[in-house]
Amino acid sequence: MLKSQQRKVRHMIEQLQNSRMVIQERDRVIKELEEKVAFLEAENREMHDQMDYFLGGQRSYSHLSSERNPQIVYSKPIKPSTTSNKPLPFIKVIEIRS
Repeated sequence: MLKSQQRKVRHMIEQLQNSRMVIQERDRVIKELEEKVAFLEAENREMHDQMDYFLGGQRSYSHLSSERNPQIVYSKPIKPSTTSNKPLPFIKVIEIRS
């Protein structure tokens, strides 16, 4: 009877360890997806900036309504928290002149 209980306890411990591994793997996948979303949002903002530049500022700046002539004063590549081979978009700081 004692051996049976020990087997049950061992089996429960294995199940717990397997559940922890599954949770860790899911957390890793979630983190990767969050990084992809951040990358795509930054890429989207960069494309909007490029469209605004190529259209000569003809589009309205709904996100920066008080802005007259924005100038990019600083660009820096984003550094990923994990290693990957994907090129990342630039972070742009826009100077607003009043």
